[in-house]
Amino acid sequence: MKTNLVLWVGAAMIGGIAVNASCATYPETSAKTVVSSVITKNQNDDAPFVKEAVDRSMYEVEIGKLALKKAISSQVQEFAKMMVDDHTNVKTDLKALATRKKIVTPGAITQSQQQQLTALMAKSGQDFDRQYLSYVRAEHQKTVDIFKKAAENAKDADIKAFAAKTLPRMLYHLEMIDRLEKLTADSN
Repeated sequence: MKTNLVLWVGAAMIGGIAVNASCATYPETSAKTVVSSVITKNQNDDAPFVKEAVDRSMYEVEIGKLALKKAISSQVQEFAKMMVDDHTNVKTDLKALATRKKIVTPGAITQSQQQQLTALMAKSGQDFDRQYLSYVRAEHQKTVDIFKKAAENAKDADIKAFAAKTLPRMLYHLEMIDRLEKLTADSN
C-alpha cells in the first residue's frame, strides 16, 4: 500500500511536470497568435478610414492650392490657405500613423478628384469661387462623416483618438464654408 502511494505520487509529480512544461510553452504561443491576429484584424478594420482620410486630405490640399491661385475673394483665399495648412498636417500625421500601423495609403488623388480639379481650373472669377466652395462642401461633408464614424467606432485606440482629436477642426471647416457660401451668394 505504501509502495502504491509512493508510485502514485511519483507518477503525479512526473505528470505534473509534463503538464506544466506543456502549459508553459503551448498556451503562450497560442496567446501571442491570438493577440497578434486581433491587432491585425483591428488595424484592417480601420484601414479603410485611414486610406480614405489621407485621400480626402490630399484632394483638399490640391484644390486649396488651386484656390490660392485663382480665387478672387480674399476670404476664399484665406479659407483655401487654412484648408491647405490643416489638411497638409492631417495628411502628414495620418501617414505617420499609417506607417506605424502598417497601413498602405494612397500616393495621389483619385481620377474622379483629378477630373473635378481639371473642371475647376476652367472656371474664373466669382464662378470659380462659388464652384470651389461647392466642391469643397460636398467633399468636406464626406470627410466629416468618416471622421465622426472613426471617432465613434474605430477599433484601434490610436486611430480612434486621432479621429476624435481632428473632428472639431473638420466641423469648423464646414462652418467656414457656410459663411463663405453666404458671402459669395450676397456678392452677386
